[in-house]
Amino acid sequence: MTYMKPWTRLSRRKKWRVSRVAKFGRHLLKESEYGKIRAIIHREYKSKIHITVESLLPLVEKEVGVKVSKSTMYRVLRRMGFRYRDRSTKHLFGDPSLKVRRIRYIRAVRQFRQTNALIAFLDETWLNENYQFRKSWIELDKEKSTGTDEILCKDCGQSHPSGSGKRLVIFDFLKDRGFVPGCGLIWEASKHTGDYHGNFNYQNYEKFMKEVLVLRLKEFARLHGYDTVVIVLDNASYHSRLMPQFRRPKRVKKEIQQWLTDHRIEFGARELVAELWRKATDFLKNHVGDRYDMDDYLKTEEGIETVRLPPYHCDFNPIEKCWARRKGYVAKQNTTRKLPDLIKLWEESADIFKPEDFPKLFAYCIKLEDDYWDIDTKEDRIEAVGDEQADEDVAEEGGDLEPLDQDLDDDNDPALLPF
Repeated sequence: MTYMKPWTRLSRRKKWRVSRVAKFGRHLLKESEYGKIRAIIHREYKSKIHITVESLLPLVEKEVGVKVSKSTMYRVLRRMGFRYRDRSTKHLFGDPSLKVRRIRYIRAVRQFRQTNALIAFLDETWLNENYQFRKSWIELDKEKSTGTDEILCKDCGQSHPSGSGKRLVIFDFLKDRGFVPGCGLIWEASKHTGDYHGNFNYQNYEKFMKEVLVLRLKEFARLHGYDTVVIVLDNASYHSRLMPQFRRPKRVKKEIQQWLTDHRIEFGARELVAELWRKATDFLKNHVGDRYDMDDYLKTEEGIETVRLPPYHCDFNPIEKCWARRKGYVAKQNTTRKLPDLIKLWEESADIFKPEDFPKLFAYCIKLEDDYWDIDTKEDRIEAVGDEQADEDVAEEGGDLEPLDQDLDDDNDPALLPF
């Protein structure tokens, strides 16, 4: 019997739900039926079939022998721990190699934060000459008889341009107190189509880093009393030119064998191409963090360290939110749609930030790192709690863990004999 306070007022829908729970209970299906439904879902996963509530209903009725409504199936799936989410983010938690790289990044950044280091986040973005907001308030004359909308103010305001115009590529560093002076770079891209990453190749990047940025970062760190400079960068293609010894061979048996020989990796004469290729890829996977040409160069520079963001984790970089705010300012003020004015607007947009804004951006990213860390280390923390509980149970029973090592040499101790 369901207990309710006498003064509680329930709607008709809630009264029906309370009476239904009191009559049938909260368990929609049997435990064995839950297991069968989970097996059906995982079978569909392996078959690469898109799963929806509608597609599950006939399968559950046929294989489990239970006929339920769409709303009931929805509640069953949620009860089983399923959520209707974007599939593109599933790999952030399911891929073990990505989890390892995320843990290594968070651990490295935390260690540098405890030292007197200048942590500078590097990133690039773009701006089009016709960069504006696409939507605005427009006065319409609604003709209810025909259902059409006619724009009354055709000549008022500013129409959105049809093309993107010329493109600017922007490169900058961000620290916890703002952008690093003298390290920004802005230039007109040579291409008008495609993503901005295609406008900045590794030759220009490495030349700019070696001749300009490293010297300026060192000078800035020296003037402000920092011991080291930590450059945090993403995995863009021009950041990640491989050293010659870590470049993949062609998928030809003779070339793979020669590559394995050069890297002193043993292989059999009768091994197939797939087996040889597996050995090459396994070797490269074990050298993820130390195989990039620019990272190897920066290691030779005194006082410079590099940290790689894990793939698909641009949200760890606080400069991304700075780009969004500065672009919003440019979109509002870009009335002339001319390249020189666009450059001036971009330079002005750096002044919209208050001094306290940057620590907030960094605090947000640190909180995000902590959330991921809690998820990734959940298994270890559960095991640690279990070990502590086991030790407490032994202590309560009067056992002593310390003298155990002293009794290991006693072969006649019945507590140490095998079962």
